[in-house]
Amino acid sequence: MGKKKLIVLPVFHDVDPSDVRKLRGTFEDAFAKHLIDNTENVQTWKDAVTEVAGISGWDLRDEPESTVIEEIIQRINKELDREVPSVSEHLVGMESRVQEMLDLCLGERSVQGWHNRYTSKLWFLSNLQYWFSCR
Repeated sequence: MGKKKLIVLPVFHDVDPSDVRKLRGTFEDAFAKHLIDNTENVQTWKDAVTEVAGISGWDLRDEPESTVIEEIIQRINKELDREVPSVSEHLVGMESRVQEMLDLCLGERSVQGWHNRYTSKLWFLSNLQYWFSCR
């Protein structure tokens, strides 16, 4: 971990987060089984699981799933708002250039109807990032 900037939102479903962090119970059993076949990878997996379990997350034993889902959606929206670069709405000719980029990226599948500029920019940036990551 640590190679890419990722946001990890741990959700502990029917498991005690401390069991995950300390690799006890079913996690200990699972790693023991994997140790037989994948000795090279097991320590990397243990380190990753321990690191993720150390991140503050949601324990579904404490809250209803619907509440947790709403909190996760709010957190993601908050992170996306921070990540979207500021582009002045007064830039002349931006929409046509963005449309050209979309046409290049998506081929014949064009995107029309720029009703909400902010949502469209967000959609464009996320899809452009996805397109480049597939290359």
